[in-house]
Amino acid sequence: MSNSFVLIQNEYLELLMNYQSVMKKEPDLDLMLLITDEVHKFWLKKLSLVEKEIDIITKNEYSMLLSGAIYLDYKANDHFVYRSLGNHHFLHDSIITLEGMLRTPKEFISSQEIGKLYKNSYDDMVLVLNHAKDYFHYVPFIIINNENQESQLITKVFWDVISSLVGKDFDSNDSFQTVLAHMKKLKKK
Repeated sequence: MSNSFVLIQNEYLELLMNYQSVMKKEPDLDLMLLITDEVHKFWLKKLSLVEKEIDIITKNEYSMLLSGAIYLDYKANDHFVYRSLGNHHFLHDSIITLEGMLRTPKEFISSQEIGKLYKNSYDDMVLVLNHAKDYFHYVPFIIINNENQESQLITKVFWDVISSLVGKDFDSNDSFQTVLAHMKKLKKK
């Protein structure tokens, strides 16, 4: 892993730790929005370097993109299943993922429920960054996606992951289908 990416993850942990004392209890909406805005600014400043580093890592090492959950639940050891799947695991930044909920009008969402989810996500991210940052890496995929207008980076990470799993280079569905068809022909022989 490159020193630049490690440095970014360390700086991100420092940013989150600035709010550790106020995050001991369930946060109110104003605090969640303040933290979220600071996290957003942090990632915008690092965006081009993050994109470059992800490109390097996914081309050179066995990596996974984990999605679907808001947070990893590190405390309950739910990360062990994922750890066995590769050297590097990219996670969506939970705080950025929750931003849409925070900006929903108060009459449509319970600030207590979102506060609980936000605190669990925050606590989990701090644990992961403190204890497992060598193989779990937070990335602001939503911001990257918005900045690029398309999910080009996520698509690239996907094909790099598939390539590392299969041991062949893929950059599109067409190249994957071509190799798959060739493998089927060889199997028939």
